Amino acid sequence: MSMQGTFGELGTPLAATAESIVVSTTAIPLTTIPGNANGAFVTVETASIRVWVDGTTPTATAGHLYDVGAAFTLLGPMAVRGCKMIRAGGADATVRVSYFSGL
Repeated sequence: MSMQGTFGELGTPLAATAESIVVSTTAIPLTTIPGNANGAFVTVETASIRVWVDGTTPTATAGHLYDVGAAFTLLGPMAVRGCKMIRAGGADATVRVSYFSGL
C-alpha cells in the first residue's frame, strides 16, 4: 500500500489539507483526515518511523521502517484511516502529510 510517486500523479490535492505531525513514543494515526480523502502522500522529515496501515499498532521494532527522506503513498480510505506511526529510534520524528481525492 505504499509506493514512491509524484504527488501530482496521484489525484486531486485537497485545499488546505496538509499537516505536519510529530511522531513520538506512542503510536498515533493521521490527525486531520478530510472526509473525502481517499489517499495521502507522506514524507518523513526528521527521524525514522515505523508504520502499519491496517489499523495495527506499530512498535519501535515492528512495522514498516521509513528513514528520513523516505516518502510513501497511502492509497484508499482504509489505508489512510488505518495508518498508525511511531518513532523508530531515540528522537521524535516529524512527518508531512498531504491528502488527496479522485483516484
